[in-house]
Amino acid sequence: MACLTINDIVALIKRLVAVYENWSREGDISAHRPCPAEGCDCQFRHRHGWQSRFVVCGGRGEQIRVLRLFCPKCGKTETLSPEWLRRYSPYPWPWQEAAALYYVGGPGGYRPVASLFGVDYTVLWGWVRPLAAVAVDLVEVVVSELLHQEPGAELDLKPVAHGAVLHKARTAEKLRGLAHLPLLARGAEALRAACRRRAQLPDGEAGGALGWLSRYLPLHEVPPRLWLASHRRPHSLSASAPS
Repeated sequence: MACLTINDIVALIKRLVAVYENWSREGDISAHRPCPAEGCDCQFRHRHGWQSRFVVCGGRGEQIRVLRLFCPKCGKTETLSPEWLRRYSPYPWPWQEAAALYYVGGPGGYRPVASLFGVDYTVLWGWVRPLAAVAVDLVEVVVSELLHQEPGAELDLKPVAHGAVLHKARTAEKLRGLAHLPLLARGAEALRAACRRRAQLPDGEAGGALGWLSRYLPLHEVPPRLWLASHRRPHSLSASAPS
């Protein structure tokens, strides 16, 4: 993600929006037809309209329609949100991830980086702080899961040099967290690629791996201080899913 420019990330998000909207209108949703509600054995949920969501990046926003499914047996509905769009936030995961990594890797503080990404500095702080709080623990989880998926897999485990973020952290705990953020992003990207290879799926778009990770990790495997958008594992890694 660090090698992508702002324009690259905007173009990536536009492609993700187009792919999701095409999938939600015409794609195969058979993997999502069975109802996931506990105690419900319905195998065919119906399309149930759309939920409007805004996607904002680069100071521009657009509205997308998110597909909803309805279970005729238990009466519950589910919104099939794309994995790259965080719940209750209009900012896509690739945008949040890139902003956090720009903040960690560059000389600027919250205000200049936030201005670059078209958000208030408090918004950027709200992205970076909870990520840094769990980065060290999540790196261990991701590496363990990666080795489970691909024994012998190699991953660069060297975090950012502490000197690069020393002036941005007042405590040793935050210092370690910020230094591990790029490693967490690399690990999530490697794990996503490994899962796709194991499921014999083509490579997906680069970026936004933290959003994918938030859906992949079961709730019991993540630390209590949660940055995760959702705790539901996808129905199937080999299924056609909103990505």
